[in-house]
Amino acid sequence: MNGIRARLRSGRRKATTGAASPRVEYAVFLFESTQGAIKAERALLRAGLSIKLIPTPRQLSSDCGTALRCDWSDVDRATEALRLARVSFASVHQIKDQL
Repeated sequence: MNGIRARLRSGRRKATTGAASPRVEYAVFLFESTQGAIKAERALLRAGLSIKLIPTPRQLSSDCGTALRCDWSDVDRATEALRLARVSFASVHQIKDQL
């Protein structure tokens, strides 16, 4: 549910309890090229990490259109896996999102 109210299937509104949604922290890796992002995806999947290729958030960069997201708790493992695979990245950012 997003915001204070959510629509039910019938179109009626349902009030929420006002409890804040849990926040999830992600690491977003930015790359110089889409090819770099795809190489990183392969390396991190081989390392057993749960990752996702996403469009690069515009507030972070207007360069390469593809970024890679993983849980913030895995950022050290991901960085090490990329180093071992000799895959370079431009930067990594911490993003907080609500479920």
